[in-house]
Amino acid sequence: MSYPAKGYTLAPQLLAPWLDVPVPAYLDSAEIRDAGINSLSDLSAKVWDILDNTKCIELAEQILSRVKSLLPARGGPIRDLRLRSVDPTVTRELLEKTRGRTANQLWRGLGHALDDGFVDRTIADVMALKNFGVRSLLELLVVLETLPDEQPDNTAAEDAARVRLASQEKRTRGLLRKIARFRDSKRILSNDPRLGTSVKRIWPRATSLAEAIELRLGALEVKRDPTLLRDLSALFSCISTLKSYAADEELSAVCAFAGSPRNVNVFMHYYGFDGSGGATLQSVGDSVNLTRERVRQIIKKTAGRVITTAYMPVLERSLRFLRQRLPASVTSLELDLRAAGLLSGQFDIQGLCAANVFFSRQFDIDLLDDGATACRAIDLEAVGTIVSEAKAICSHDGAGSVPAVRSRLNLDARRFPEEKVAALLNTDGEIVWLEDRSWFYFQTSRNRLRNYVRKMLCVAESLHVGEIRAGLARSIRIDITPPKRVILAACKAFADFVESSGRISLAHDAPQYELFGIEKTLHEVLSAHGGVCSREKLEVECLKLGMNRNSFYQYLSYSPIIDRLAEGVYALRGTQVPPGLVLELGRRKSREGSVLVDYGWKDGLVWFGYCISAGMHRSGVYSVPSAFSELVSGEFEFRNASSALIWRMRNRGAAGWSLSRLFSTSDVEVGDYLVLSFDLKTRVGSAQLGSHELLLSFSDQPSAQDEHILLDGSPDVIQDSLLT
Repeated sequence: MSYPAKGYTLAPQLLAPWLDVPVPAYLDSAEIRDAGINSLSDLSAKVWDILDNTKCIELAEQILSRVKSLLPARGGPIRDLRLRSVDPTVTRELLEKTRGRTANQLWRGLGHALDDGFVDRTIADVMALKNFGVRSLLELLVVLETLPDEQPDNTAAEDAARVRLASQEKRTRGLLRKIARFRDSKRILSNDPRLGTSVKRIWPRATSLAEAIELRLGALEVKRDPTLLRDLSALFSCISTLKSYAADEELSAVCAFAGSPRNVNVFMHYYGFDGSGGATLQSVGDSVNLTRERVRQIIKKTAGRVITTAYMPVLERSLRFLRQRLPASVTSLELDLRAAGLLSGQFDIQGLCAANVFFSRQFDIDLLDDGATACRAIDLEAVGTIVSEAKAICSHDGAGSVPAVRSRLNLDARRFPEEKVAALLNTDGEIVWLEDRSWFYFQTSRNRLRNYVRKMLCVAESLHVGEIRAGLARSIRIDITPPKRVILAACKAFADFVESSGRISLAHDAPQYELFGIEKTLHEVLSAHGGVCSREKLEVECLKLGMNRNSFYQYLSYSPIIDRLAEGVYALRGTQVPPGLVLELGRRKSREGSVLVDYGWKDGLVWFGYCISAGMHRSGVYSVPSAFSELVSGEFEFRNASSALIWRMRNRGAAGWSLSRLFSTSDVEVGDYLVLSFDLKTRVGSAQLGSHELLLSFSDQPSAQDEHILLDGSPDVIQDSLLT
């Protein structure tokens, strides 16, 4: 034979106290309970007549596993148990019954010692034999029990019964205390649709599992109830099984007790507990061929029968799982739930949100109006504000950052850390992250960052990312210039560009950017001069083409296609310019001498003599000698011969201005000389234009005619030629 063998017992009586454990729940059946089998120790030979062979073999395997756990590599509670002694005359009969592997190992290990009939032999002795395993031990014990007793000994049976009873009582007490430490025991009520019956079996009048366990521990007279251990084991096994469900399976199991299958399906479809996401009364009625009113009645009736206080650990774990990941898109949350084993199939999490409200679990989870984003209820109002501000930043700068959004909205750092703001922004389907959820942009038809890069690439075949950043930094339309790593990531994300070793170029299939207006003129003039030019020459050429001077200087300062190489030297961005050329253009820009040539007093008037420079001609600003800055400070009127006010000159500190009116009405060129005189008493001034001789006439002593003219303060020559 080989263990297990049909007709032989499964549980040796020698090991009965240690096999007094419940039959596993998945092997438990009505036939076993009807036969009075409560533990593995009750599995005698009669089980072969009650159960099919397959189930008997599975039960034998449970006994085999149990005995293996009692026989570790060293020690063990049953190693010192003595084997049953047999008459030496039946040794050969014993070996015939155990013929095969077990008999061979006994002969090889013990030999003629078998003639002693296992006198004083223990389990440790036979287990020490080579290749003698647990299955061989069980086979030997089962065969030994089939041999007739020489003298029945009731004392051993009584001792075994007492040991068995003590073990059962110890296990019952331990299991009661283990369940009492279960933190959810107060939440499992006697009206629970799945666990309520088990609670009532422990104590019929208890309202919760915690109360039932407490009452059982205090009732000494019922602790020896033979069915209590089985009920406790079944309850503990059931709780462990319920925790292994998915959320959708748990919802179906709880609602299944509320009525007929049809009514339950209608109820679950309306609330979305079936994974459909919920439906209206009309759509539910159409699906089951019922009126809206009848559907409403069924839902109301079924909802009243659903136990909202049911123990639903998986639903609560799923809601807690969602809350830790909010805000996020519904699609990503569903994938995360399935990956965590909390959903068994396709399930719209709107059903979980509805279950959160229906079963009063009070997790602050809600869906945005689009139904595609889940969010904490407290953050619903903040989502719109944060996304709107982020889109405004991207509309202005082309790209934005999470710190910039927090700063612009002055968000509380504890309530809205950067990770949470990034998660709220991620609820918008148009957002594109550039690096680690810090910088981003939105997928729109127009993007200022992309357009500026395209504009710069229309004057150069390729640009290094550092040159692109320098061009973006020149623009007054961009408040925050992204760092180079962000610009590089953005160019990789845009389909218009190709990146290679940090250099960006325009893709072959991307449309070419077309310059227009002032930038087009600047591009043409600079291209005509090899891509680089001095400011003076560039200004002259552009003004000849009809460009406004103010516009010229604005675009010269802020256009991203222009690169300032040195003071007064400008080039198209990306142009390779020899260093010597920059130095040469810089020297050409400098001029000999000073703009303020001479100054002094003449006939009670203060006069300043200037050699007009390009800057002075352009701006209308002149310098005031420090020795006269306080005397001429303030406003002076310049009038014509009829005393009509032509313009006002203002002096303050070391500068004066408002010569643009004079230059605009006279044919003044760079290099001409100008003499300004100021009457400190009348606050009236005069201006003369001429050559270097004009300046010499003020430096020499004046004639009588000159004295008469200067004292008058309004020379006819100036009035007729300059101020009319």
